[in-house]
Amino acid sequence: MAESASANPSSSTSGAPQKSHHCVICAFPAPSKCGGCKQVWYCSSAHQKQAWPKHKRLCKIYRNPSPPSIDTYCGICGKTDNLTRTDCCDRAICDDEGKYRMFTYSREYCSRNHRRYTMCAYHHGEEHPEKDWKKCEKCVGGESFDINTVVTEGTNSFNFKEDEWKDAPELKPVKCGNCNKIISTATETHTGWGDSLRYISRLVEAICRRAMKDDSLSPIYGIR
Repeated sequence: MAESASANPSSSTSGAPQKSHHCVICAFPAPSKCGGCKQVWYCSSAHQKQAWPKHKRLCKIYRNPSPPSIDTYCGICGKTDNLTRTDCCDRAICDDEGKYRMFTYSREYCSRNHRRYTMCAYHHGEEHPEKDWKKCEKCVGGESFDINTVVTEGTNSFNFKEDEWKDAPELKPVKCGNCNKIISTATETHTGWGDSLRYISRLVEAICRRAMKDDSLSPIYGIR
């Protein structure tokens, strides 16, 4: 069960602004945290439910007043068997990348998730000189990715709690260029970028129903 934050997240009783939290699934503003461990934040009950299969073991660990060493369990899902260490941050993680089947795009495998979908692994792979990617201008300065990609891959559940990006900026709303629907580029299928970004519903069955006739993608997806 999620626990809601203050009714007024922008201020506290002292008048000082409170920390902004990010949903670990989509990076949208997250008003609710896990009611068990109170360590992880969500934008909705749907995303909390989506995260639960991997979070449930970590939730138990976080609630333990005498938690085990972080080297004894996967920091992404909490499993304790068949572990390896990440190349980028030397953290314990499931040694499961070999189980991935090509072109399934499954997000079930901790090792692959961290390697492909985090700024930590990207920073290491690009051999940037800064030790900490959160202080790397090439990573957070917009040189490599737009800020939404950086925030999403810097705050998602494929990162380790010990490496939390505590001062991550808020996600900038991204809208479909046709219908103005706000899109989660982390969780909703889309194509294009900027003004040409299009929301795709039901995978590739239909790009935004209000797609214009001169949209070059319309014939591809059978939209008239």
